[in-house]
Amino acid sequence: MLRVRPIRPEDAGLLADIFAGLSPASRFARYLTGKPRLTTAELRYFTEVDHHDHEALIAITRRCGEAVGVARYIRDKQHPSCAELAIEVVDE
Repeated sequence: MLRVRPIRPEDAGLLADIFAGLSPASRFARYLTGKPRLTTAELRYFTEVDHHDHEALIAITRRCGEAVGVARYIRDKQHPSCAELAIEVVDE
């Protein structure tokens, strides 16, 4: 069973765990580069969202409290009816 909820700033560690659970191929598919880790600034950007123009939902196991995925959209400032979507799911 999973609990899905809006991401919060204090979820930076959980987001880092999701990233660590991605294979190099999954990281490349998501970030379009060979990214070894998320920076502190990226963790802040990805967890401190406004829940309007930038929304993110995190999926956490109910039993262990482990993060297994995150889905987000970031609205395009030039075209507010459009947004970039991204989903990350731990490979395991």
